Amino acid sequence: MAGPEHVQTDISAEYKAIWDRGLLGAGITIAVPDTGAGEAARQFAAEQAKLGRADIPFGQLETIHVPGAPADSDDGGEHAYEVLRRILFVAPAARVLDLPIFRGTPSRDVIMRAMDIAYEHDADVLNMSVGEKVPLAMVEKHYDECPLGRHAEAQVTKRDVLVVAAAGNFRTENAIGCPGLAPGVISVGAYLSPEESRWYRKYPHKAQEDFLEGWSGTSFAAAIQSATLALFRSAFPGIRAATWNDIVFASTYGALVRAAPTPLDFFNYLGDICGGDWVNSVQWRELRAIGITRRRQLLAASKLAGKEIAELPTLLELQRKRSEQFAAAVRDFVQGSEQIDDLSKEIEPIEHFRRAARGFAALSLNVMAASALLRAGAGLVQRVRTPSGTLNMTFAIEGGQALTEALDLLATTTSPEKAALDGAILAWRARSLTYCADLDRTGNDKAFVDAERAIKILRGLPPSPANAKDLAHAELHLARAHFFKAHASWLGRKRAFAAAKEHAQEALRLSGATDAYTKSEGEWVVAHSR
Repeated sequence: MAGPEHVQTDISAEYKAIWDRGLLGAGITIAVPDTGAGEAARQFAAEQAKLGRADIPFGQLETIHVPGAPADSDDGGEHAYEVLRRILFVAPAARVLDLPIFRGTPSRDVIMRAMDIAYEHDADVLNMSVGEKVPLAMVEKHYDECPLGRHAEAQVTKRDVLVVAAAGNFRTENAIGCPGLAPGVISVGAYLSPEESRWYRKYPHKAQEDFLEGWSGTSFAAAIQSATLALFRSAFPGIRAATWNDIVFASTYGALVRAAPTPLDFFNYLGDICGGDWVNSVQWRELRAIGITRRRQLLAASKLAGKEIAELPTLLELQRKRSEQFAAAVRDFVQGSEQIDDLSKEIEPIEHFRRAARGFAALSLNVMAASALLRAGAGLVQRVRTPSGTLNMTFAIEGGQALTEALDLLATTTSPEKAALDGAILAWRARSLTYCADLDRTGNDKAFVDAERAIKILRGLPPSPANAKDLAHAELHLARAHFFKAHASWLGRKRAFAAAKEHAQEALRLSGATDAYTKSEGEWVVAHSR
């Protein structure tokens, strides 16, 4: 089946560190409504052997007929087989349901029937590489009228099935696939594996867009993501499907700082959320010995006898509670982020960030809590100058307090994100302190200290747009501190104005024209530093 152009993928190499920790996808069922692998399914055992891991209890591949679907595909099962291979190379111990549903374009009824059959056969993850193209401008109207998207959402919210859908290979058409647009569904873009990159270089005469649509498009990316999430559902079976979307989103949301770019990073991130413990392959073997082979059976067991598994019901409940608390904090963080630039909303976004910070701190996720407090403090400081031009000093004081709390949280962490966060927090606190200079004579002196510390930290970090923006803020607030010093005393005034102008010009250079605040304040300091 696999011709010379489709050699074994290197995807599995990315997951060996995860497999070595006992995460293989045991107990999880992945349903794949697709063209159906057909005769190619016979080669699945041979593909398993290619992994060269005798220690892996390989999962079963089961083909299930879907009423109303065609008996065979129009590509000999090649598309489905390539999807299934990618699942195997990530979650080799998972049970996989091959649901042949289309030759050409399947009807909505057949797709929804396949979802129901997947649930009836204990699916934990539903891989959807099929669907309809929907222009982005029509997404809300389409969702209101389309039963397919709502049916996919119901799998997540009512049936505890994690739905992973291909976004669609629409490139610049400003469209997305349905059911990938549905709330709760994890929609996946394209992925170019190491092996596929080599394949493309080997065949440069192929148009790149044709290549991506053919073998590296969103269908195969969705398969990899489905299998990856199957690994983690096996280790963290207590996390409900409705919670996974927030967890995945938070791992890619830059404002939360805590990124998880590799499978191992994501595993460690999940461990932090859930308290450190997970269900491993040794425990799944003991479960299998007493007849529990699937996640749903494990969730239904209120009491388990066995050395390795007796505490699992307690662990699963802990996973559920902590993950739901985490998801609530993420939602607060996102709501705050969506509202923070609307200066007419004075307190509402700040309250969202504070709730998020409390939620993260309760889970001992101090980096995320500090990130939320940074956003709360920065939001308050942004609101010090009112639309009428007066200063709301309460916001300056409260903003500074939130930023100080963030620094205190970071004091005990050795996270790699600590330095960048410290620099950003100090830069914003310096701004709050310059506002407070008239109320507290030492405020401006403290602003000097914070701004100079921020500059030192940020200049020691690898260049990035975020660091450049924070560095520009720090330079600007050091300029403001020098400017206010010049106005406070005749002694050394000329030198203070010169320093203010120098740092303001550096802030303008770093920010370019992208930061309106830095531009206007920097230009004002330069113009008035005489």
